[in-house]
Amino acid sequence: MSTVLVIQHSDRVRLGYVEVFLKNNNIVYTVAKIWEEGFTWPSFDAPYKAIISLGGPQGAYEDKQYNYLKVEKEFLVHHVNVKNTPVLGICLGSQLLADGLGGRAFPSAHFEVGYPTYTATDAAAADPVFSKLFSKSGPCLLVHHGDTFTLPEGAVLLAKTEFHQAFRYKSALAVQFHPEANLEELTLWSESASPRYGESGYTKEQALQEASQKADSALESSQLFFQSWWDSLNYSLNKSV
Repeated sequence: MSTVLVIQHSDRVRLGYVEVFLKNNNIVYTVAKIWEEGFTWPSFDAPYKAIISLGGPQGAYEDKQYNYLKVEKEFLVHHVNVKNTPVLGICLGSQLLADGLGGRAFPSAHFEVGYPTYTATDAAAADPVFSKLFSKSGPCLLVHHGDTFTLPEGAVLLAKTEFHQAFRYKSALAVQFHPEANLEELTLWSESASPRYGESGYTKEQALQEASQKADSALESSQLFFQSWWDSLNYSLNKSV
């Protein structure tokens, strides 16, 4: 049985609900801690049921400083364009996909944090994940980022705030938001990132209070997101790229 590969970029950006979902569904997975000294990349042609690339404090454009990000972009692009492996990119993972597939990742105009109102594009109605996320009042999912990206040619935008939030490209689904995160994760991230929360009109205390108040709704959205994504692993946009 092929496994799910989870790519981790920092010990401060943990698997969160990703691990809960995989364990609850008895899905075999392995974690690649690519920032650790001595890490060796698996063969680019190794078979995986799916690949999940998590967030991290690095910028996708910092691949000269962090050579492993350059290798990861090549690895993800190979699995999308050659292997047709389902790939889910979360936050930094989405930016790496965008940058590797021909878009561009760069620092955004301001830091975005909180639980925004997402706008679904017309394409979301036909998407096996986003059609479900927006079937009611829209998802309750955390954003926490200071970078953004332009879309690769042929990618289909699915959701946005003032920034791009989700796109599909062939077998890849890229999301800028954090379906894996909860109050515990935000508390950890806020230790270093909270000085920038004012750019979104938040204090650290307000951000954590909102996360606490929306914990139940956020968990429901996370469960729906990952179950819908897992159920859609065979979905691909080959027809539109």
